[in-house]
Amino acid sequence: MPLRRPTRLANFPYIGRFAYSVTITTFNRIPAFEDTAFARMAKEKLLRTAQKFGFALIAYSLMPDHVHLILKGMHDDSDLAAFIKSWNTQTGFAWHQRRHGKLWQPGYFERVIRNDANLYLAARYVLMNAVRAGLVRRASDYEFSGSTVYKLEDLLEDDER
Repeated sequence: MPLRRPTRLANFPYIGRFAYSVTITTFNRIPAFEDTAFARMAKEKLLRTAQKFGFALIAYSLMPDHVHLILKGMHDDSDLAAFIKSWNTQTGFAWHQRRHGKLWQPGYFERVIRNDANLYLAARYVLMNAVRAGLVRRASDYEFSGSTVYKLEDLLEDDER
């Protein structure tokens, strides 16, 4: 059965100062981010691409076979689709050069986050993902998660004690 692309909200622009929760899954759930060198490169590209497209990464986590992003547009022209397409293209090309295969499944899942309380909760959830998956004991120990806006201690204060 072919994979279907997730549908977007019909009357929502996805451009501007909006906050989102995004999940992007690797093709056939390949554990691409278990390759530490590749994960480091992908993380660096994520940070640069977010800055280029005007997004603050409230929280991010590169899990072995998927990526979670909590992000917020910082400008009136911050374009979610263009940001995701650019990062997916960069990392997909790099993966293909390394492994001669496809990195990403078609599309991605997103939710618009409507208030700061939900933004904070979503960020904590994303940062704790590596702990729930058994990759680390403390979220702050996971190399492939973080925030460009907050100190991790501030987001994880209750969970890290």
